[in-house]
Amino acid sequence: MVQTQTTLTQGRKRRDRYNRGGTRMTAMTRTDPMLAPAGRQLDAPADRPRQRGNALATRCLTVLGVVAVLAAGALGEPQPLAAPGVTPNVVIIFADDLGYGDLGAYGHPTIRTPHLDRMAAEGQRWTSFYSQAPVCSPSRAALLTGRIHLRSGMFGRRQGVFFPDSHHGLPDAAVGFIREHRDRPFFLYVPHTMPHVPLFRSEAFAGRSAAGPYGDVIEEIDWSVGRVLDTLREEGLAERTLVIFSSDNGPWLSYRQHGGSAGLLRQGKGTTWEGGMRVPGIFWWPETIAPGVMQDIGSTTDLFTTIVPLAGGTVPGDRPLDGLDLSPALLGSGPSPRDSMAFYRMGELYAYRQGEYKVHLVTEGRYGLGVERTEHDPPLLFHLGDDPGEHYDLAAERPGVVADLLAAVETHRSGMTVAEPLFDARGAP
Repeated sequence: MVQTQTTLTQGRKRRDRYNRGGTRMTAMTRTDPMLAPAGRQLDAPADRPRQRGNALATRCLTVLGVVAVLAAGALGEPQPLAAPGVTPNVVIIFADDLGYGDLGAYGHPTIRTPHLDRMAAEGQRWTSFYSQAPVCSPSRAALLTGRIHLRSGMFGRRQGVFFPDSHHGLPDAAVGFIREHRDRPFFLYVPHTMPHVPLFRSEAFAGRSAAGPYGDVIEEIDWSVGRVLDTLREEGLAERTLVIFSSDNGPWLSYRQHGGSAGLLRQGKGTTWEGGMRVPGIFWWPETIAPGVMQDIGSTTDLFTTIVPLAGGTVPGDRPLDGLDLSPALLGSGPSPRDSMAFYRMGELYAYRQGEYKVHLVTEGRYGLGVERTEHDPPLLFHLGDDPGEHYDLAAERPGVVADLLAAVETHRSGMTVAEPLFDARGAP
């Protein structure tokens, strides 16, 4: 049991509902059959080796997560649904390798995602939202901790992610039904294993999408999001629930039609080009988050430091945190506090964004695509407002901007603590 005392910041509309209280954590194991219909797995193309080290993706819509029950008293009686001062529910739906351009709301011409499109229309759709890393394990670690993965050791210099024989890991717990916890605020984390290859979709979705098997998978994820949102509406919880949809990194382009799309962005998973780390970011909270498109910078690293205060908790003060509180932008009281983004790969800073400008200190392709590792002196410079696809290097004509960003890079590096890289420890101890 974790006890917390809170001091909440002020915001617009309904913020006065949040209360102070204790927090009780419970972990439950259950799979919702409505979210995991029977189906089949699609192998990756025969000319591509499988990168998956285990059978993690046997069912794409298995719901994994944690329910955090937040009560006014640590073990108090459940509060009535209409009680004033109740804390919000929070749901995070996190896709695996879903690209910036894979949803209708983000411009895909053939994949149909009506539930996510409606979610984006009713909430905020962020267009400069980033994962914290271009591959899964460090990205998910940042979401759960609010820290750049170097600080926690959740990275490797030889291995980019966790493998079945890695010596360290983050535990997962399965989540219970929303309906079973409707009488108390809850935290629901739904980390999909799709659309990571090998692809899987149920029989009901096989052959439905004009975009082929990959489109089938995305459309089934969209259906599952619709089930979550519909359940919240049916249970009268929609106006008390913040739902967030995003992805752990960009698309795995080397798998061609099985790998998704980064839209107009350059490259994909494994790289520090925009296509590797800029991902969809949709925030939905009826009557609290006003519908709109947000062009400010945000990151999955910021979810921890945004959600904890909203849920009545206190952000830890005993460790360096890199996440920022996005609630001013979400609730309409101000802009996003984030104006910069660090792009790391395998424990090394490859690129850095500040405002609309981004410098690339090192560029490198991944998975057989793109150029070999190249160090740039001076660094490449792109204006992401004018050139989100990073096609036109402006370094020669804007040396002052390059100098400003290099100074920001040094300031960032001076404040970064680096832990032991845990991913490199593999095999028998």
